[in-house]
Amino acid sequence: MKWGYYDCEEYDCVDTTYLNDAKRIAGAYGEILDVRDNKVYKVITIGEGAYAQTWMAQNLNYAYSVGAAESYCSNCGKYGRLYTWSAAMDSAKVFSASGEGCGYGLICSVSGMVRGVCPAGWHLPSHDEWEALFTNVGGLDVAGTELKTVKGWSSQTGNPADMDAYGFSALPAGFRNYDNFFSNAGKYAYLWSSSQKEGDSRYAFNVTLNNERAHAGIYDGNKRLAFSVRCVQD
Repeated sequence: MKWGYYDCEEYDCVDTTYLNDAKRIAGAYGEILDVRDNKVYKVITIGEGAYAQTWMAQNLNYAYSVGAAESYCSNCGKYGRLYTWSAAMDSAKVFSASGEGCGYGLICSVSGMVRGVCPAGWHLPSHDEWEALFTNVGGLDVAGTELKTVKGWSSQTGNPADMDAYGFSALPAGFRNYDNFFSNAGKYAYLWSSSQKEGDSRYAFNVTLNNERAHAGIYDGNKRLAFSVRCVQD
């Protein structure tokens, strides 16, 4: 099967079942190849002019495990992998030094873009970049509806015609807690940022979407929890 540049018989194409069909037909999705493991991801540009951002339209599914910085798999063929914050930040500086030493119990100093666990040319979005995305889709009050994929949630709140209007296609992967217990798949999407809560060694900001609300939120997430990762282009 080939949808785009890369032949899925040769490359490991990430599941496209939950993407926006209208955006696909219109040719709005681009593609990137993660040369580390030959996975192919769809990407989408949201916003216009100086405010445009290009995002991965699928959750990252790169296996990363270095010491206490780990990623986990629970139905990762559908949802992608779940990453502790130290893994999302690449605290072991496997790919770059921008997130070095960032993890639970540590206050790290971050300036500029943090590549983290993302492919080359992409980075873990900051708190401000998430806010910019919400602005591009109409604000926090509607962002949950606008960003969630039409399929794959246990239920949906909001006007069906508005769901996944921009092709971001957020999936409810849930999370993994400290005891290797996976929870909230089908109901919640949790997505890491590269921004730590100021002065607090335990928490970093994450975006949360849920099936019962039309809005999106940015909350404090315990760094030991494992959440999804979406990368944004440098």
